[in-house]
Amino acid sequence: MVRLACSMIALLMIISLTGCAATPSNYAAKYHTKAESIALYESNEKPKGNFEFIKFIQSNSCDSKTFGRFAGNWDEAKLLLRLEAAMVNADAITDYKCWTNAVDMVSNCWASKRCEGNAIRFVEK
Repeated sequence: MVRLACSMIALLMIISLTGCAATPSNYAAKYHTKAESIALYESNEKPKGNFEFIKFIQSNSCDSKTFGRFAGNWDEAKLLLRLEAAMVNADAITDYKCWTNAVDMVSNCWASKRCEGNAIRFVEK
């Protein structure tokens, strides 16, 4: 009985670790339309004009369905970041950065491309 309980706990732990990254198809068309106009600014760049911080956002591009070491791609990671910004009605993303993450158990990827930044909205003053 104890062995069965331990096996069930182990199985539940494995299942909880087998998540997956979002893909562009997970987002509604209205967010894709908005994402096209969202600018990306690296940490050494600042947008012109006044803006307000909305939210810290992240993205993750990977392919968890292959046994190869496919690590997603930069274009998809940036698109996913823009889609996240579109969902909070942002106009741009500041201080964005991207990197490759090795063995990502949270999203069940051998490797992934990750991006993060600050979603902002331009305001008049």
